[in-house]
Amino acid sequence: MRPLDRYLLKEIAVPFWVSVSLFFVVVSFAQVLKVSNSAAGLTISPTELLWALLYSFPPLMGVLVPVSALFATLIGIGRLTADGEAQALFAAGISPLRLLKIPLCLAIVGAVVTGIATMVGEPWGLRGLSALLSSSAERVVASGMKVEEFNEPVPGVMLFARARDNHRLSRVFFADHRQADRPLALSAESATVAANSARRELELDMSNGTMLLPTGSGQASNLMRFDSLRYRLDVESFGGARVRGFQAAQGMGMADLYRSTEDLKLPMRRRARRTVIFHRKLALPLGTLIFVALAVPLGLRSGSAARARAFLLCALVVGSYYYLGRVAELDARAGGISAALAAWLPNIVGIMVLGWLLPKMVRRCG
Repeated sequence: MRPLDRYLLKEIAVPFWVSVSLFFVVVSFAQVLKVSNSAAGLTISPTELLWALLYSFPPLMGVLVPVSALFATLIGIGRLTADGEAQALFAAGISPLRLLKIPLCLAIVGAVVTGIATMVGEPWGLRGLSALLSSSAERVVASGMKVEEFNEPVPGVMLFARARDNHRLSRVFFADHRQADRPLALSAESATVAANSARRELELDMSNGTMLLPTGSGQASNLMRFDSLRYRLDVESFGGARVRGFQAAQGMGMADLYRSTEDLKLPMRRRARRTVIFHRKLALPLGTLIFVALAVPLGLRSGSAARARAFLLCALVVGSYYYLGRVAELDARAGGISAALAAWLPNIVGIMVLGWLLPKMVRRCG
């Protein structure tokens, strides 16, 4: 490795690790609040909270690595410019394109890490986080319910009992209004709550009760009596719904996600969303390379206060990239553009901007 390469590696690698650590601390703090909010009402221990943070780490790496690589390259190249070292290199006959070598080599490593994090780590993390919250919901309903209090183990599900003998409840009221157009209310003299681990369900065996069902007109309800009734709650589905900040499709493997994009039985909007997620997992590693390549000409335009400029440019590039991707995704869900194009559009625009900046950099600095 030539002295210039070693020098650039040091100038970029150090701020990269600093920025990864800084962003990780900030994002982890936000994730602690998010997981704590998701786990409100669930009996999650400190150890399980640590596991929740571990499960949250791979999905976050898909964002942390590209942003940190962009910021570190802006810092490194910007400092060379601010100290006049870049001008000295160009005066010695070194092409400004030579400054792309080390940043792009580091970006390739970052792209591999990003790809593994989004394609493998993200499904693993979200499935683990969903299972953790689901098992906690099982414990609350099956064994941790308080008598003579309204218990809401998950949003939209309410359970009340006057007395309890182990898993057997007396004078029970149960309400499930997760579907606003089809609310359900049950009351029973007794009920038994059990967790079916194999099917990831909670089973409520009720006896001697009544069930209130809406007629559909919105003006009346049907009252039905029963001697025995078994009601099942899909723990995994509402446990996964509590993983806030992530979409359920992000927890699917690449093969399952691709098959779901071809499933014509799914609604168009859901199929479009899954298509965007599938292609975004492929596009984000390339986005790491684009971020770093953009950082070189942008960093060479920096003057004094390189760090402050790096923060501003990083926020501008990242904000534009993800805002454009979000707008394109919403348009794809509405049927305006292709879902695959929506996922790749930020990269396409980034390549176009790069094609405009690089020739200008060569003419100005060459």
